Amino acid sequence: MFRKNYTIKIYSKIGLVVHLSQMIEYNLANIFAFNEILEGFKETDSMYLYEYNQLAQKANEWYESLNKMELGRSLENFKGTTALGMKLTSRIDKIRIRRNYYIHNIFKDDLKTQRISSNPLQLMSDLEALIEEMAAVNDQLCVIFNQYKAKYKLIY
Repeated sequence: MFRKNYTIKIYSKIGLVVHLSQMIEYNLANIFAFNEILEGFKETDSMYLYEYNQLAQKANEWYESLNKMELGRSLENFKGTTALGMKLTSRIDKIRIRRNYYIHNIFKDDLKTQRISSNPLQLMSDLEALIEEMAAVNDQLCVIFNQYKAKYKLIY
């Protein structure tokens, strides 16, 4: 019973990792879309409505495209932009690597090692640390997203 309860907790935490990944990806897509509009506005300092609409359409296309990509591919699109700093980009990339293990490999590896069923406590602390880091990064992305929304409202 002890192992079964911890196994259920591990599965729940892996589900939370998936959920936080989606939140991070969503925020990245939105930030990148806003960045596209704001960078376009910065270049011209003013624009006609049709130019704004073209940028907004391009941003929406970026959002749709990024929304379908895996976290690592989304992150590649941010390299060289001012939307995210190098430190935050590095944190997200480290999260991506750890996240990929839990999403893509943990169950395959467990077929050989039986770590989940034999010693579930071993995984709990790493999963909890990953969840904590993902939540912190997502909070930081929410702050950036809100800053972009405020800037956007100034030009729209």
